[in-house]
This record gives sequence, C-alpha cells and structure tokens, in this order.
Amino acid sequence: MIAAIIMVKTCKKATDKTDAAKPGKTDISPPKYEIIGTGLRVYFPALKSALIDQPKVPKVHSAKTDGTLDDTMALKIIEIIRSKPDITLDQLSAETGIARRTLVRYMSGIKDAGRIERIGGKRYGHWQISE
Repeated sequence: MIAAIIMVKTCKKATDKTDAAKPGKTDISPPKYEIIGTGLRVYFPALKSALIDQPKVPKVHSAKTDGTLDDTMALKIIEIIRSKPDITLDQLSAETGIARRTLVRYMSGIKDAGRIERIGGKRYGHWQISE
C-alpha cells in the first residue's frame, strides 16, 4: 500500500513536470488516481477538443429498423421474377446490382412473408409469385 502511494506521488510529479515544460498545455488537468485493493486506477480527463458534439448517426440500410424489408427492393425483385420466373440467384444478383449474399437475405425475407415460393430445384426450378 505504501509503495502504491509513493508511485502515485511519483507519477503525479512526473506529469506535472511534463505539463509545465510544454507551453500552452496548462489547461489540461492532471489525471486522477484511485487505489482499489492492490490495484491502481488512473482517470484521464478528456480534452474539450476531443469531445464530439454530434450524436452517432446509424448507417443507412435498406432494411427498416423494425426488421422488415424495404418494400422498394422487394417490389423490384418481384417484378424481375415476374418477367423471368426461371431466373437464378446469380442472374438476379447481376440484374439488380445487389451482392449475392444480400440478395439471399432479401429473398429469405420475401419467402418468409409468403410473397414468393421456389418450385423445383435450384437448377431447373422456377419462382412462383403468391400475391
């Protein structure tokens, strides 16, 4: 315990010396030290210039916040399937410009909603619209 207190005083003096040696750095408050059991916790105050004024804005996704798909993308996929019922996922991905994995996620959402259904296998099957 005595060694920790000596270390705290030594560290505090060292930070005071480094702050005093640099001009214009006197507005920075020194760190706060707290002894917890056998450990030492150091709190560094944030600089005002480092604080962020604006809250984080979530990235825009094509899925809504409640988990449902964006209707415009679903309608676009359904229209392409309506014109070409035997289209594969790779062809649909190329035609819509959506990555294949993202398209698989959209298609599973549309299938779960009961709007489309795959009849037959992957190679020789076709899509059926249930609307």
